[in-house]
Amino acid sequence: MKNRAKSKIGFSSRYYEPLMMLKRKLAAQNVFKLVHNSEKDTYHMPYLYHGYKNELDPIAIANQIGQSVKQYLSDNLFSEEERNLLMTELRPSIESFGEDIINSLTRRINLSEDLEPHTEIISEYEKTIQSLKSINEIINKDLTNYNLMTENPEPAVFISYSHDSEEHKDWVLQLATRLRSNGVNVILDRWNIKLGSDLASFMERGLSKSSRIVSVCSSTYVKKANEGKGGTGYEKQIMTSEFINDQNHNWVIPLIKNNPEIRKTPTFLGGRMFISFEDANLYETKYEELLRDLLDEPVLPIPPIGKNPFQTVKEFAQQKFIPSNEKYVSPSISGQVNFDYSNNNGRYFIGQGELMFELDFSKSSDRNIQLYNDPASIRSVAIAKGKESITEIEDARIFDGSSRVRRPNINQIAVLQNNNGFYAAILIKEIKDDTRGAENDEVTFEYQIQSNGSPDFRK
Repeated sequence: MKNRAKSKIGFSSRYYEPLMMLKRKLAAQNVFKLVHNSEKDTYHMPYLYHGYKNELDPIAIANQIGQSVKQYLSDNLFSEEERNLLMTELRPSIESFGEDIINSLTRRINLSEDLEPHTEIISEYEKTIQSLKSINEIINKDLTNYNLMTENPEPAVFISYSHDSEEHKDWVLQLATRLRSNGVNVILDRWNIKLGSDLASFMERGLSKSSRIVSVCSSTYVKKANEGKGGTGYEKQIMTSEFINDQNHNWVIPLIKNNPEIRKTPTFLGGRMFISFEDANLYETKYEELLRDLLDEPVLPIPPIGKNPFQTVKEFAQQKFIPSNEKYVSPSISGQVNFDYSNNNGRYFIGQGELMFELDFSKSSDRNIQLYNDPASIRSVAIAKGKESITEIEDARIFDGSSRVRRPNINQIAVLQNNNGFYAAILIKEIKDDTRGAENDEVTFEYQIQSNGSPDFRK
């Protein structure tokens, strides 16, 4: 059990009633539809009755509870200080969500000396316990993050670099300017230091208030950091101290620039994942990768964990795999696929979330294949005529996507746009047709999804 702080909001406090209202929103009993006894005109928990079935949807319930708490705080116009006070006092109720019911159900299971006659209801109790634990986990994460929100949620990022040359300083300035225009609160010496400012104080404040640090690891920066010289050496001391005290392992992002040396990062950053801006041709790709990391907007978010289909023989007999076509999915933003288009109604999925494209193939011949814009996720399908590779496509918008079906030939590229405005390109590598001597109907294709929303596949 977690330690619970005693409430500071007493009965006479003007925050007492709002706190009680918020606690009622977190009462786990509310997630059940109560059973009405018409003879006694009373209501009881459904799990008290024989034939009880767990019908809780943890994600939907947790989202509803979290939204209800936030909406109450918003509708009553609490200030940030008041909201944080209430959320702090509400913390024990959030942490203990569902514990009373979980304990009650656990006792009921343990009291069953002969389990065989009660196998079905015990299974429902166990599923209910797991559902309540899942709801607890989700609302704890959701409301903890909400409690930490401020009026300026943009990530504060300190850029640590050495003044190697005017050209290098200007490159850092351009990077910082673009990051600020894309929602990152960059702290940079050229903006934040005035004449007569205390440099050491600026470094300490800048580093301490930042959620992330980008260390531009040029060869000069690495040398100064390792030798402990100048401002770079002083910043290194502060960062090293933070690593020791807080074990904040992803606080610093090493960025490689103007560094031909074998050792790309200072010793104190050794072994950490870095991002390289050495190749100017890859600038846009690397910039997007850095921006996504700073804004915590990954290209491939971690998908939710589904239910185990093999828990019991009975459950397995009734289990439908979700998605039922899971083997016809390639969630990466690029790759190569070999697909038997006679299966799954010719449908194959590439990408996920906002970057998902549902490809709809059907037979044409062993030289070309039909590709439709029928799926709900697809806005248009076009042929990129005259292009031999995906990276030659400068502007996917110029290709005609006005028809329902296109027939790309082998070595031709089809361009698709989904309903979220993103573009994908697929290069047909091989087509097999079982009516023309092949053993199976198969299409092999390479694909690339432009995760930055650009129609330019050269980037």
